[in-house]
Amino acid sequence: MPNPSDTAAPPLGLRERKKQKTRAAIVEAATRLFEQRGFDHVTVAEVAAAADVSAKTLFTYFASKEDLLFGDETELQEMILAAIRDRAPGESVLGAVRRQIEALVSPRQAPSLVSGLDGLRRSLGDNAALHARLRLMWERYEIAIAAALMQETDAAADDPRPRMVAAQIVALYRLLISDAVGGALLARAPGTRPVAVRRWFEGALDLIEQGTGSYGRKGKRPKT
Repeated sequence: MPNPSDTAAPPLGLRERKKQKTRAAIVEAATRLFEQRGFDHVTVAEVAAAADVSAKTLFTYFASKEDLLFGDETELQEMILAAIRDRAPGESVLGAVRRQIEALVSPRQAPSLVSGLDGLRRSLGDNAALHARLRLMWERYEIAIAAALMQETDAAADDPRPRMVAAQIVALYRLLISDAVGGALLARAPGTRPVAVRRWFEGALDLIEQGTGSYGRKGKRPKT
């Protein structure tokens, strides 16, 4: 049995740590300014100044201004994939996702989730290009999650279930950014928003579970 120290990733060198710190500072500055004033009313130069770097340095980390807003766009995707990959024996895919969501909307975590949701919606504003980029991000999520589900369940290439289940999982998050759902939830009194988001997730999960609740139960393969 290999020693964990033999397989663990080597510690980052000083230069890589500095690069990570600089990138994180840029993302933090961009997020703060975009949430305060909206994407269209913030310049790259202002983000660079707030992060204490030059515009030239900023562009070594991000190819465009839009990339600043989506700098951590794969973070949620990786969380979902980890929940699916690490689900317990006998646990379904949706069961694993439900556990993850319940943690995100717990009384302790829900205020941060709602704050982040509110900030993202203010950052996006009515910018059509950003909304198109957001739709592309969700599509990439679906593709990645569907690929993981195909591998997990040994599904055939023409099996519709992995992509359908992936789309439903992504919809749980995507709808929170929509005007119809996210806008309505954020229109509530601030103190009631965390509970409203939690109840919305519970209702949506219950609805999806009626059709996909047993899909990908670990240790079992779906019938073909």
